[in-house]
Amino acid sequence: MTTTVVDKCAHLTALAILLIGVLFLGAKPTAASDSALAIGSEMTAVEWLEDLDHLVTTLETVHPDPYARVGREVLLGEARALRTAVPSLDSTEIAVRVMQLVARIGDGHSSVDPVGVPSFERWYPVRFFRFSDGIFITAIDRPFARFVGAEVLQVGGLPAERAWDLSATLLGADNRFGALERAPLYLSNAGALRALGVTEGGNELVLLVRRPGRDAERLVLPAIEAGFDLSFQFWGEIWGPASEQADYVTAPDGRSSDDHYNESSALPLHLRYRSAFWFTYDRTSKLFYVQINYMGDSGRRKQTFVEFSRAAWKAVDGAPIDHMVIDLRYNIGGDGSLVNDLVHEVIKRDRINRKGRLFVVVGRATFSAGVMLAHALDEHTEATFVGEPPGAYYKSYGDNTSFTLPHSGLVVWVSTIYHQLSSYVGETREMPIELPAQFSSLDYFGGRDPALAAIRASFEEPPLAVVFRERGGAAGVAEYEKRAEAYGGVDWWAPFTLGELDHLGDEFRDSERWDDAIAAYTLNARRHPNHWRVWYSLADLYRLKGERLKAIENYRKALEVDPFNNQAPDQRARLEELATPGD
Repeated sequence: MTTTVVDKCAHLTALAILLIGVLFLGAKPTAASDSALAIGSEMTAVEWLEDLDHLVTTLETVHPDPYARVGREVLLGEARALRTAVPSLDSTEIAVRVMQLVARIGDGHSSVDPVGVPSFERWYPVRFFRFSDGIFITAIDRPFARFVGAEVLQVGGLPAERAWDLSATLLGADNRFGALERAPLYLSNAGALRALGVTEGGNELVLLVRRPGRDAERLVLPAIEAGFDLSFQFWGEIWGPASEQADYVTAPDGRSSDDHYNESSALPLHLRYRSAFWFTYDRTSKLFYVQINYMGDSGRRKQTFVEFSRAAWKAVDGAPIDHMVIDLRYNIGGDGSLVNDLVHEVIKRDRINRKGRLFVVVGRATFSAGVMLAHALDEHTEATFVGEPPGAYYKSYGDNTSFTLPHSGLVVWVSTIYHQLSSYVGETREMPIELPAQFSSLDYFGGRDPALAAIRASFEEPPLAVVFRERGGAAGVAEYEKRAEAYGGVDWWAPFTLGELDHLGDEFRDSERWDDAIAAYTLNARRHPNHWRVWYSLADLYRLKGERLKAIENYRKALEVDPFNNQAPDQRARLEELATPGD
């Protein structure tokens, strides 16, 4: 296997890059305010109430719609409840309640940094990750290296699941997968855990953990005084907080987190080299793999993103390639203006841009400009999407700015723009995935990548659209049922889009393959019962076949689902034509 890479990008260099403001900001830097006060007993209840008033007023002024995902009365009711509680809370508890209030907006670009609160400046040197089979340690300070890969059963005085859920309330997220990415961050913070009731405070965190093949045991981690800095969230599950004071390892054998910035062929591809971007080509399998973790210029060799892209496509053009994988599952964002050029390069290459040949891997850490890239590939190429949904959807808020609360100095980050990348009218906040693949702890620590495994397995299984087209509607539905059972009811599995199956039904209808068309349209209606178009397509088909009553039933269903859809006048006209006395 030969590999071409961008020069290793040290994590501190990456942090400096992340501090640059870019279109559709891919990651928010941690801010400190020169005017921030050290919050303590000198803060009066009146000053806190003034901060709360300033917070609500500014959110309403700056955010495009802070009440879009949680009603105005709900959010303002929580603000009123906090005002009432202020006299009975200490500074850390009030800060936590302010963080929870902003997080309730449900926006991954809007949150509060508890700058100036001393208790938030103590961290425990550990990083948690939630796999499909539980919560585990993925990075920890070197003296505790033997606990990497241990399952976490209890955090402080609470079951790990409950502590996780409480931690998730402190940071906003666009959807449940964004919450999965953000939830563990404050599980490493002493002040947050005390204010949430997970621990009683102090300088130690007691965990109940279970290493593979062993009984449960206590793990006691000392706190590190490191100042408030949440930037480790951008470095992935291989890093923990207070990186300057801790020596993080990611495997029981002591492999350093820094090792992931030096290419290692012994690791699976997704862990091999966490540079901003790199690629490799396997001559044996003829698989070209490119990992893009940041949309922007990076690397000690000063190779720009454009230079990297040119090198990658030159390598693509010079190699016999059967399959190409674009891995975006760790892409935190960056410069959205770079998206179009990359997508245009894919579109130019017909031998790559084909169903079953081009794959895009996404996941919970895919965010902001990374989502922009995923959307453009989804919209304009024949890519098959693999993994789990990104941490934000195509309709989301971004381009955040910050302001400081006048008395406490808490720094509030708030979105300024609403991005609607998709015209789809559905309410889902999660991107559908054709090949679901989530890590279990056994996969991750055992060096297996379920996304690449799913991709390789798909080489032997044609896309469902191909099954429909080549074998007919009955075979297509049967294959759908088989795959649906295999994915165990994953609610974000989507073997085809509404539009793809609708167009396939149209092909069958136009060639008078009536049974095949009915099979395609009916399956579409099963998957998208709340979209008027699926019922409209069925109605038109039955009208053409001369089945009047079924046509009437489905025209009525389309209007029932959406009385104001853009084809509603035609549907009403058809109903009038088909109507007879007694209908």
